[in-house]
Order: sequence, then structure tokens, then C-alpha cells
Amino acid sequence: MDSYLSDPEAHADAARNPTLAGGPFMRYETDRSHEIAALRETTCCERPRLVELSGAIAELEAIVDRSGPAPLLTRRIGSSGRCVSAGLARKDYSARRKRF
Repeated sequence: MDSYLSDPEAHADAARNPTLAGGPFMRYETDRSHEIAALRETTCCERPRLVELSGAIAELEAIVDRSGPAPLLTRRIGSSGRCVSAGLARKDYSARRKRF
């Protein structure tokens, strides 16, 4: 929404370009900035945690982009040979420890 509000014409141009089909553009034939601004305000007021999550995800994506290729975060666990992520392995381990 912020992108649309800053340049609605760029969104209109991108939406008309078939090579950009499915991209993150708002597709409106006419300028609807006033409606989008009202929607943005409502969203920010009614769903602040989702807006915060969206910002955190964007920040994480930027960090990952800057850090370059990362090593594979999965490994084989136990005799089953199943692959799990490091986070899932920690969660699984923690859950087993709590049973005692």
C-alpha cells in the first residue's frame, strides 16, 4: 500500500506490463490513492501486530539477502534418517526433556 501511495502511476504501468504479471502491484485503471490511504489507516489501526510482523519479515529478508548463500539448515536425525530443520530439532528435543 505504501508503494502504491508513493507512486500510483508506476503501479498502473507495471500492471499493464505482461512480463510483470503477478507482481506486487495494485492493479487499478484509475488513481484510487484516497481509498488505499483509508485502507492503510484502517489496517494499521485494527491489525498493528500484523503490520509489525510484515515489517519484521521484510527486515529478515534484507538480512538474508545481504548475508549471501547460507549453509543448508537441515540434517539427518537418528536412525530414521528423516530430515528436520535445526529449529524443529531444538523444539523436538525440548519437548522430550519436559516429559521427565
